[in-house]
Amino acid sequence: MTDSKDAGKRVPSCHGLILAGGRSSRMGQDKALLPVEGKPLLARLVEAMRAAVPGDIAVAVGTPERGALYRERLGPLSAGIAFVADRVQEAGPVAGIAAGLAALPEGYVYTVACDSPELSIRWLDRLRAEADGNAVAVAALGEPLHALYHTRAVRFAEEALAEGDYRLMSLLRRSDAVLLELSEREKAEYGLFNLNTPEQYETYLSGRNHIMEDRNENAAEANGRRRMAAMTDKEERYEVVDASEHDLARIVEIYNSTIAGRVVTADLEPVSVESKRAWFDAHSPEERPIWIVRSKDDGEIAAWLSFQSFYGRPAYRATAEISIYIAEEHRSQGLGSYLIQKAIDASPKLGLTTLVGFIFGHNEPSLALLAKFGFQRWGFLPKVAVLDGVERDLVIAGLRLT
Repeated sequence: MTDSKDAGKRVPSCHGLILAGGRSSRMGQDKALLPVEGKPLLARLVEAMRAAVPGDIAVAVGTPERGALYRERLGPLSAGIAFVADRVQEAGPVAGIAAGLAALPEGYVYTVACDSPELSIRWLDRLRAEADGNAVAVAALGEPLHALYHTRAVRFAEEALAEGDYRLMSLLRRSDAVLLELSEREKAEYGLFNLNTPEQYETYLSGRNHIMEDRNENAAEANGRRRMAAMTDKEERYEVVDASEHDLARIVEIYNSTIAGRVVTADLEPVSVESKRAWFDAHSPEERPIWIVRSKDDGEIAAWLSFQSFYGRPAYRATAEISIYIAEEHRSQGLGSYLIQKAIDASPKLGLTTLVGFIFGHNEPSLALLAKFGFQRWGFLPKVAVLDGVERDLVIAGLRLT
């Protein structure tokens, strides 16, 4: 899938860093492992971070021993995560930031502490907008643990460590960071708070249900209005219908147009119409349709979506893989979002309870697009594909519909 407009304005190569190397002295137990709704807080943050950023994720663990413990406690969720130890021990979050930035590919890094129970997408969007691709770091005054750092900041962190300066605000000043002034109300709305004591933890747990119900209701209303407007616009310009055999040539043409980019598909050479005929015949409008998106202006097929049986065994009948391909001249017009929403809406009638997508790890727009609709990263297969001599990762994204 690819439609860069659907991903919104994203800072290129945005990665994630969770700081989990502290001693948790005031809490009296490891904050990263505090249970929230039956999961360790660190596990919840990893899941949320995977939905928030398209790039790699690192966890700064302080010591190798703690890294081994976290890897064990996270289980399969630890796949693809870099657990990095501090080069300078007992140096606080600055050491964790230095280790994490050094371990991640070049780009911006959304950094949060492991005791931050609410990872805020709204705050990340604000940080991205303020960074604008140029700033070395962006943070709110007094909130250096909910920040966006560029990997260029590792130089300033290492300089601070060498000088024995372990203050986070000092690191931000060294980085000439963009510092935002927020009111206490704004900080609360962005979810910029930490759980440092048992009392704060208990207060958070007791109030979480009520708070989250209010937040989810407000967010759902706003998202619903935006999506309804976008859907109405697309309905006026396009129609979605079941594909016929006559449409197969155009379907193949659109598919072949994505091959050269080495981002969307694992095919390395254009495929023929005849080679896709058996694939086409295996679909049916009643259970595994192929849809085409036809322009109402000129009748041209602008995009297509297919529902593919997952693994081909009866027990997986309620699960389908979705694939979306958009003609080059119709990209960046929101068709990716339009089709995903259509697929979600149609799934109950198709007998589906789960949708999955198989996306290359470097296909950031498609990963961001799926995350926007609630898909989570359920699987990570490192370096399983080779494209023009470059080993590429495969991400399995999934959405449970019921």
